[in-house]
Amino acid sequence: MHALRDISRNFVRVWIPYKLSQDSAVTVSIYDMKGRLVRTLNIGYKPAGVYLTKGRAAYWDGRNTNGEKVASGVYFYTITVGDFQQTRRMFVVK
Repeated sequence: MHALRDISRNFVRVWIPYKLSQDSAVTVSIYDMKGRLVRTLNIGYKPAGVYLTKGRAAYWDGRNTNGEKVASGVYFYTITVGDFQQTRRMFVVK
């Protein structure tokens, strides 16, 4: 996970890398420290492959479902691919 801070606009851009062993629908759910859902990213159906670079990884603009900028802090994201789920921690710094 890569978080970049754009000082001129004061917003966060996050790229979440993943790999697929087979063609699958991909969803990324982002949660705050209290376990509340912040945003769901429906990445869509993707072919098997490696999605590690900025141009291919899942992208989150640092906003919640209502379009509001999230606060700095610790967040968790869960990648769901079919029956498989994996959760990781990320830090948002403004």
